[in-house]
Amino acid sequence: MFKTKQPEVPTKGKDIETTIEASVNVKGNLRSDGNVRIDGRLEGEIKVKQHLIVGGPAEIKANITASSAIISGTVEGNLKIDGILELTETGKILGDIEVGRLKIAEGAIFGGECKMLVPEPEKEKSKAKKIDHTKSASENKQQGKNKKIGLKKNESSDEIKVEPEDKI
Repeated sequence: MFKTKQPEVPTKGKDIETTIEASVNVKGNLRSDGNVRIDGRLEGEIKVKQHLIVGGPAEIKANITASSAIISGTVEGNLKIDGILELTETGKILGDIEVGRLKIAEGAIFGGECKMLVPEPEKEKSKAKKIDHTKSASENKQQGKNKKIGLKKNESSDEIKVEPEDKI
């Protein structure tokens, strides 16, 4: 249907505020409010408020937090990316990721678990549908026509079944 226009991703030039070149090795933490490109080696922690680019020659051993990221090099560590994470055909991630959106190219390597972050409007919708357990059953029933349920333990096993209360 309708496509939303994706924000421009800085790749080089004046939009990149910090660059760690291929010949540079860093041990320590990197924090930036702007866009960062890493082509060298870094061991520590990375927190970027905007966009992170991990170039092809890069080797990173760090947990990463960023608004968005393109990974073309090697990353060993966990990533939390609020927006889009793009793993290119030369990219390699060995660690768990939490992302808003994920794009993986053919040939990329990913070893870990992936958790998709729920956008804020979706969180509000799901909260509205949940039963308030602090209310009585009759209050919840009036709010959303919820049926009463009960738990029944099977005596021959540790299995617990959820059944309508009128069957218990």
